[in-house]
Amino acid sequence: MLAFAEKIAKENEVEPYKRFSVTETSDAFAPGEDFAIWDDIRDEYYHDSDGTVHTFATREEAGEYLNQVEKETDRQEATELAYAERAKAEAEQDTSGHDVQKSEPEPDYKVGDTVTIEGTEFIIEDISDREVQLRDPKLLYPIFRAESRENFERLLAEETENILPEPPVTTESTIYPGDKNGLPYDIVIEKMHFGEPEHA
Repeated sequence: MLAFAEKIAKENEVEPYKRFSVTETSDAFAPGEDFAIWDDIRDEYYHDSDGTVHTFATREEAGEYLNQVEKETDRQEATELAYAERAKAEAEQDTSGHDVQKSEPEPDYKVGDTVTIEGTEFIIEDISDREVQLRDPKLLYPIFRAESRENFERLLAEETENILPEPPVTTESTIYPGDKNGLPYDIVIEKMHFGEPEHA
């Protein structure tokens, strides 16, 4: 009797909600590629930021890609949540009733740069006011990682590979003796030359 009750309970158990799932595609959509990732929230096939929908010949291959998509989406949602909570806390601290405008300095990184984050090399794909979008060039399928500007710069500073060396400095001195310059003392002029720093 107990086993029967456990069986009924298991059959009526509600599956946890999953945004992404492996689904079969129509032959007209991608001949020979029968599986893709379905995005339940957007009610469409999952696609990269450039609009590409990846299709696969087997369910197993699609499942591997699904794992990558879920991990990156979880990371991105956690980053966005942390940013929203920080922005809310900063807004609550501002009791003046006015918007606080802060002038942000120009970053020393740009789209196309290769940077090292947590021991992995990424290419900067996009930079906005709030976040930096990164791509791991070693992955077979382009999976993008988004970090808030503040968190990205913190991670960037932690990696020694991203630290630029100090430029070399050379000094050139010219002495004008007092008996020739008409003054009771010598004049010394020094010129300092700064070399171009090497880019990481």
